[in-house]
This record gives sequence, C-alpha cells and structure tokens, in this order.
Amino acid sequence: MLLSKSNQQLASKLLLATVLLGLLAVAAGSKLAPTVSVYSILSYCALGAAALFVLLAIAAAMMMAFNQFILRYGGTDTQWFWFPSEPAGLVKLREQARKKQGNANS
Repeated sequence: MLLSKSNQQLASKLLLATVLLGLLAVAAGSKLAPTVSVYSILSYCALGAAALFVLLAIAAAMMMAFNQFILRYGGTDTQWFWFPSEPAGLVKLREQARKKQGNANS
C-alpha cells in the first residue's frame, strides 16, 4: 500500500521519535545500572517497546469495536459523548423527521 507524502512524513517522524526515545531509554538505563551490559539494556528496551505496541494495538482494537457498537445502535457520532447533548440543528432535524413519519403513518 502506497502512502501519501504527508503520511510518509508522519511515519518517518514517528519512527525517528521511537528510535530516539529508545536510545534515550538505553542511555538512562546504562547510567542507572552500570553493571548491566548495554546489550541487555537494549533487549529490555526492545521488549518494553514491543509490549507497549501490543497493548496499544489491543486498546485501539477495543476502541474501534466500541465505536462501531455505538454507531450500530443509533449513535450519531462517538465523539459526542464529550458533550451533554447532540447539536441543536440535529435535534430539530430529528423532530421534523418524526413529524413526517407520524403524518405518513396516519
């Protein structure tokens, strides 16, 4: 799958940030535990990064499943959970649709 230029830039920035944070963790780990070899610290950091990736992937899958559940059962938009109610314009449109359905059924 080909990525657009902006997505390629984002992916490269994320990769660079991940590598730099990993190097920072290795440097801090070697200072905190000077008797442990650098290779052991590298492997611990790699295992920690892999575990974090797996946990984030599981969390993303759970969030997507929850959002799909909300949309399937009548939710307008899952982001509206942050607000006390739906937009006023949408409420008016739903009321108009109910009135039209009521008139059509009568």
